[in-house]
Amino acid sequence: MEHKFKRLCEICFWLMLLLSPFLDMINGVFTYIQAGGRGVGDMLSTLDLTDEGGLSPSLIIRMAFLALMIVYLFVLRHKKAIIMFVCIGFAWVLTVGFEFVRGVEFSLFADISYIIRFCYCLMCLVVGERIIRSGSQRFAVRDRVDKLLCIAALTGALGIMLPFMFEMGFYTYADPLGYRGSRGFYYAGNDITVVLMLILPLMLSTWMEKEGKPSFWNILQMLSCAFSVVAMLVIGTKTSFIAVGFIGLVMLVYALVQGVKHKNWRPLIRLLIAAAVTYAIYVLFSAGATVSHSIKTTKKYMDERDAGQSLLSGRTTYLIMAWHDLQEAAPFSILAGVGRGTQEHIIEMDLFEVVLYYGVLGTVTMLWLYLKQGIKLIKGLFDNFSLRNLACSTALALCVGFLMLAGHVLFSVTAGFYFAFMIVYTRMECSKEGMDTTMI
Repeated sequence: MEHKFKRLCEICFWLMLLLSPFLDMINGVFTYIQAGGRGVGDMLSTLDLTDEGGLSPSLIIRMAFLALMIVYLFVLRHKKAIIMFVCIGFAWVLTVGFEFVRGVEFSLFADISYIIRFCYCLMCLVVGERIIRSGSQRFAVRDRVDKLLCIAALTGALGIMLPFMFEMGFYTYADPLGYRGSRGFYYAGNDITVVLMLILPLMLSTWMEKEGKPSFWNILQMLSCAFSVVAMLVIGTKTSFIAVGFIGLVMLVYALVQGVKHKNWRPLIRLLIAAAVTYAIYVLFSAGATVSHSIKTTKKYMDERDAGQSLLSGRTTYLIMAWHDLQEAAPFSILAGVGRGTQEHIIEMDLFEVVLYYGVLGTVTMLWLYLKQGIKLIKGLFDNFSLRNLACSTALALCVGFLMLAGHVLFSVTAGFYFAFMIVYTRMECSKEGMDTTMI
């Protein structure tokens, strides 16, 4: 019975890795219909959306998956992980208790939902490590992951490109600079950007390092890269432009070094083929006007503001507000934080949110495992260098920068899930111990 339950949990985990972008797309369609979207030729913006409340289909599925992962930890008798989550729970109770004691107005629902999102992502990190280690051979797991991530990236990219082609879904921006960009049927454009940003380097490295005649899956992986790049350009955020440029630069430098130093021109040829296919898709979907408009308005926005303000898009306003609340409630707030529920708006900078919302105690209990794995990943990259390791490290480095400056990673059940999984997968790939390595 126990073996069957573990097997069920493993299957569900792989399914979530495959279907998370699809769940978000379904949720986006659900939101689009609720907001009055009429189909072809009718794009909506955030101004058209209202907070309907209630349970979305994707939320119900993810809460069931979270419950399954919790039971899985107890079945495994994973004492260290259980103790870690108990400590996080204690820190959270202290934070909420301090909100009561201060007598300030706060939302208990916001406090609960935010910590659940964080624990969901951290749970994926712990459970994912056990599930990957329980797999068969290292290369069999690698092949499975490559295929699942390929389909997930294609699903995410097409969930943007197809609605964009038919002028459906949501604009990325609706502000004084106008309506611009498209996030397809994704309600949260930053979340799907992170997912594509995490998967793109890995799929590109798989395509570039393949020897001999490309297989069906190799071609599909290359197509997932091409669609992902175009989708990120169509989204039109500063972070998506930076991600595409940075990933392209890293891969180009690697390919040139391989060609010049080792006389291996295959990576560069494969990279140029992928670039040509990307341009063809870019033209086929008539993305030029939308991307050009996004670039022009972004440049105008940055010209009118200083570098810090333009990069952070006004996030410093909410950061300063939370910082002032922390100072007013000191010294106990330094230990327990001010709580998410006391803030009308989130900061959208994950690291600062953890520190300010949950204090020193919360920061230590919530982030120590991420920090520990980050140090090991950096060491593993230099000890066991390869194109695949470089690709995974590039994806994670971008994501860490994203969570510090733009948020929507550690507290996002989609982006955070893929971020956690990529940490586990990269540890398996980068460390010399491979699948024998343990995380906690």
